[in-house]
Amino acid sequence: MSCQHTCGNFRRLAGGRVAVIPDADKAKIQNDFMQGYEFANKALEAQYKARLEDKDLLITKQEAQINRLFGIVEQQGSVQKALAENPRKVSSYNMQNPQFAGGIADANNVDVQQLGGNIQNRDA
Repeated sequence: MSCQHTCGNFRRLAGGRVAVIPDADKAKIQNDFMQGYEFANKALEAQYKARLEDKDLLITKQEAQINRLFGIVEQQGSVQKALAENPRKVSSYNMQNPQFAGGIADANNVDVQQLGGNIQNRDA
């Protein structure tokens, strides 16, 4: 299968082509070529199968990630719907130079029986 054995049976033609010389053992050349081809084919096929397995694994991982993302998107829609149906109170305080003692109560109703009554937030 070495070039020394078979290269003498060829001659170069124009355009980079080669031809078998007339008195060469064409069956031997064919056999040598086929052995080399089969060897290379087996080696490349093993590499090809390994790459396909790697690619299949990667595809499986990416499908799982895509499914997780779709799940998150679906949950986000549910959360946004729930927030729209049940809006929360948003408070904003200007605490520059406060003129009171005590604390802030952020609620619709505050039960302060010790002060003598209830405070109600009429804006809520």
